[in-house]
Amino acid sequence: MTDPTATPKASGLPHILTHFAPPEDGSDWGVVNEVTANLAQFVGSTLPASAELSAGLRKLLEAKDCFDRAAREQRA
Repeated sequence: MTDPTATPKASGLPHILTHFAPPEDGSDWGVVNEVTANLAQFVGSTLPASAELSAGLRKLLEAKDCFDRAAREQRA
């Protein structure tokens, strides 16, 4: 997995990329967390800074959170 805290090409994005890091509580988010973190790092480091990039990363973070909730519901 790529480092979600690595400095991206687009300025102002390191903060949002920290939300793709593994959770501090030690819970296992599995492959969904890895894939979303890799995608966030890839687009953050290759695309130029723009409002659309920021919006896309926010929506990807929302999707990751939804997937995580679905996984937690399945385990319950």
